[in-house]
Amino acid sequence: MPSKWYKNFIDNAKLFGKKVHVLETNVLEERKRIKEIYERNLILEKEISEKTEELNRANKSILTLKHIWSSMNSSEPLSEVLSTVAKGLSEELGYLQCMVFQIFEFESGNRLKIRAINENRFSERVAEILSSSIFSYDIPMSAKKNPVVDAVLTNKTLEIKKFSNLFIGSTPHIESEKTKEIDDILGNKAICILPIRVQENPFGCLVAISSRNEIVPTEKNFLGLFAGQIELAVTIANLFEQIKKQALTDGLTGLYNRRHFDQCLTTEVERSIRLNQPFTLITLDLDHLKKINDNYGHSTGDEAIKKIGEVLKKNARSVDIPARFGGEEFAVILPGIDIEGGIIAAERLKTSIEESSVKGIETITASIGVATFLRHTESLSELLELADQAMYRA
Repeated sequence: MPSKWYKNFIDNAKLFGKKVHVLETNVLEERKRIKEIYERNLILEKEISEKTEELNRANKSILTLKHIWSSMNSSEPLSEVLSTVAKGLSEELGYLQCMVFQIFEFESGNRLKIRAINENRFSERVAEILSSSIFSYDIPMSAKKNPVVDAVLTNKTLEIKKFSNLFIGSTPHIESEKTKEIDDILGNKAICILPIRVQENPFGCLVAISSRNEIVPTEKNFLGLFAGQIELAVTIANLFEQIKKQALTDGLTGLYNRRHFDQCLTTEVERSIRLNQPFTLITLDLDHLKKINDNYGHSTGDEAIKKIGEVLKKNARSVDIPARFGGEEFAVILPGIDIEGGIIAAERLKTSIEESSVKGIETITASIGVATFLRHTESLSELLELADQAMYRA
């Protein structure tokens, strides 16, 4: 009997052991499954967080682009549109600093200058370190080691780490201790340089300093959208300037047209009265235009008219307003010039015209009249009449 009991005990113990083993196996498998689910959830949470952040950045980018489009559609100056881009990238998308460089032509060669930058604590600190405005620095396009120049010339997006590299070869030169201080402020933050081309011609570049240590591909794509908007803004601004110029200037000579001249003349009269300062009006007629057209053809007559325009532009000061009334009639407003100075200017114009050459014609001449506001009259209509009378007597 005891042996049977013992045998049953052993059998039950073995059976219990098997059940415990099965239970342990199930528990381990369940723990493994729960761990896998937990790890997958962590991965999903990270992906959701990344996608949410990416979506938020995309929404902010769309809002910023909307602001840029609004700026472009409101015919704001290009500088305002560029400032909107720089400000939007910084304030709405969290970039530490954004700058737009543009190529400018100088006698010594093409140079890159900052056209727009967002103002914040970082830009203020940079100005403090440099002891001058960052707008005072420019970079020659010959500075091939400069990454900004490299990006513009190669039309490739570049990523760098040091702020000081943006101003390699700059004028004036930035001392190494100052650039090191700026680099120390930024640490290892990523800087993205995106070239900007307008109608296949290099314009400059967009520089964005990230608040992170690297710029991911999707971020570069977003920045590319903003660079593209700058290209579009420049194109629109250029077209606007062309239309504006066409509305103000004479197509044949490039001088101001009669409509713009009349507006300027009215403004100058008001200024002259307000400041009690004279100005002189010169009127000019190309002599014998009908004879030139009849004998040499209208194309030669046009060349003679263009030559008068060249002479007027060449001899004009920056404040003078030369214009073509139409046909062979021209005029020049000389702000701040009295009758004596006006006569000297008129004689200089007359000599320059007579010394000019037009193909097929030996010489061209012009009749010139001079009248001075506040000296001869205080009436605008009478001023025009006096100048014309003097011209006809010439």
